[in-house]
Amino acid sequence: MILIAILIYLSAGLTSKWILKKNYKALYDRFSWRIPLFKLSGLFVGFIIAFILTTALTYSTKKQFIENKNAIYGLEYNSVMEEIGFEDGMKIISINNKTVYKVLDIMISILMVNDNVEIRTAMNGKLKNMVLNRNDISAILQSSSHDFIRPIMSKGDQTKFVNATFVNQNFSDVVAQFKMLWNKAMVFMNPSPEGIQKVGGFFAVAESTNIYGYGIILSFNLILLGILNLIPLPGFNVGNAIISTIEIRRRKYYNRKKKNVVGSISIALVILFLVIGL
Repeated sequence: MILIAILIYLSAGLTSKWILKKNYKALYDRFSWRIPLFKLSGLFVGFIIAFILTTALTYSTKKQFIENKNAIYGLEYNSVMEEIGFEDGMKIISINNKTVYKVLDIMISILMVNDNVEIRTAMNGKLKNMVLNRNDISAILQSSSHDFIRPIMSKGDQTKFVNATFVNQNFSDVVAQFKMLWNKAMVFMNPSPEGIQKVGGFFAVAESTNIYGYGIILSFNLILLGILNLIPLPGFNVGNAIISTIEIRRRKYYNRKKKNVVGSISIALVILFLVIGL
């Protein structure tokens, strides 16, 4: 999907030359102020396609989640949560004396608190209060795990299954999804505890097992490339637009080969920086 996203950005960046053809050359020779704007075409098109794609995918699917009250068999916890004190089958009744509507909201409710977190749990009919301190929260944030908790959908000796809730999505869900993908892209580039806290944990963007999953991953990659192209360095859209603006003001273009070399070096250094930081 990253290759498709790169192809979209490259094609969008060349669209103005393909459409205008000789007119583009005339604008270039006249040092037109449209040239710096054309340098940003890939950035604009990439974000627009990402938003349209996110909108289409969000409206075409229903939001599916498990209500916390319907998790009748309790929750399953990964090793990070078990080390803190959670046990498989344990139910979470409340967090800081507030009930939790969706199972999905549990980790977000825990990680969004910048102080001790009091959790009321139930297991085998016994109630228990747990207090997570900053060290516990840090252990979660510093872990590269995902799927910290999941509802237990059935038990071998039981015939009743946990029911999922389905609701139609609206524009606010589109905005929330786009914002979440943006935040995940930021975390991907800089996986700091603060960033991971903002997205409610370090977890996969989507499962690439269906059209929805592939579409969300493509949208994520378009947003990721868009954020990278906001970097004011040669080789990136904003950086190229800044250089073009300087050229228009001085009415003299820099050597094209040198610009390409400097741009390639900038891109390579940024990629190297990202790889080292992962």
